Amino acid sequence: MKTDFSKIIITLMRRGFTEQDLVDAVNAFGVDCSQPTINRIKNGLIRTPSYDLGVCLVRLYEQSRQAYIDSIRRDRFVTTQAKRQRRS
Repeated sequence: MKTDFSKIIITLMRRGFTEQDLVDAVNAFGVDCSQPTINRIKNGLIRTPSYDLGVCLVRLYEQSRQAYIDSIRRDRFVTTQAKRQRRS
């Protein structure tokens, strides 16, 4: 199965990342990357980034996915608690 890095970047951006945020995060992992590179991957001009960049993008995706799931659970918990308080 081939990883679609364009979809990964688009999903990360839907979750609040900007292209520059992604560059900063990838650079924090010790991998050189620029905003134009992220943009080219997002737009499908680069289909297969370097191995290290690909690994970083997948890690960011996985971390953001878990944070996204946690935020949904937290929101549901808060909503449930608020409903219970209104009933009391």
